[in-house]
Amino acid sequence: MNFLRKPLAAAILMVGLAPSSAHAAMAPITADVHLAANNAGAATAISIRPGHKALLNFDLSTLPVGIKANDIAKATLVFYVKTLQIAGKLQASPITTPWLENTVTVKNAPMIAAPMATSEPVSRSNSYFTFDITGLVLDWVANPGNNYGLVLEAFSPLATTLTIDSKEAIQTSHPAYIEIVLKGAVGVGATGQPGVKGDTGLTGTPGAKGDTGPQGLQGTQGLKGDTGLTGAAGATGAKGETGTQGSQGIQGLKGETGATGATGATGAKGDTGDQGLKGDEGVQGLQGIQGLKGDTGLTGATGAKGDTGPQGLTGSTGVPGLPGVKGDTGLTGAAGATGAKGDTGPQGLTGS
Repeated sequence: MNFLRKPLAAAILMVGLAPSSAHAAMAPITADVHLAANNAGAATAISIRPGHKALLNFDLSTLPVGIKANDIAKATLVFYVKTLQIAGKLQASPITTPWLENTVTVKNAPMIAAPMATSEPVSRSNSYFTFDITGLVLDWVANPGNNYGLVLEAFSPLATTLTIDSKEAIQTSHPAYIEIVLKGAVGVGATGQPGVKGDTGLTGTPGAKGDTGPQGLQGTQGLKGDTGLTGAAGATGAKGETGTQGSQGIQGLKGETGATGATGATGAKGDTGDQGLKGDEGVQGLQGIQGLKGDTGLTGATGAKGDTGPQGLTGSTGVPGLPGVKGDTGLTGAAGATGAKGDTGPQGLTGS
């Protein structure tokens, strides 16, 4: 098929959608869907984002009979952006093979020609935008067999993400359409007389405020963003509280018997007990096996020196003898022998 390769004058601008001139016609949409794994022909919103393309087809039979390509001055695609997640550019490409709205998926998608136009960025939601597709409509009018519609998709490599209302969105009634401006013949009539200026009309009463429209459908979820950089390591946390004491462990095995301690000091000798009765002479027992000689015990430590005992009491002075009766002076006898020296009495206690 022979398609026009003249680039479209691509410009997406917000428009006020003023009423068409006397030389304009509208081509309504007949099929609209986005390509997905499952058919989305009944969806009320058409998703345009990386991986999702919008397929649109229009009815040009509304043009006046006999209109030729050179009778068209301009053709503008008009669509309503419902939600906008990521602003960006769109591009338009002609579709070159048939497709059906209620069966098309990514597996049976139609053939698509090279892009014919790139737009300026779409920048807001809940707004009408226009797209000049004059070159494409001229080809469809000149070659009706080429009209399989067009594709709108995100302009690579930008990740434009938005939704537009489909013709199934009957609550909001914002289906896309093409506005076609025709070239009208310019008549050269005689200049008429100026008419009489009419009276100024009465000011009309303000119309009642319209009902608030229903809330629009929730937009499709945006693409997941790239994972952010790993943050800096956080400060060391405060030391936790001391844990509770654990249960008592299992008792260990009994250790080996320790070495025999040193021999203790000899105890005081006890009082001699009463002699017991002499027992019957026992039968002489067998001589026992001589035991092994034991190891010599460790020498005990020398005991501390005892305290000095108390000094004994001083004995009492003997009673003096009675004076004898003075006898007659006897004759001087012979000198007697010297008597034995008496025992020395015990020394008395030292006074305090």
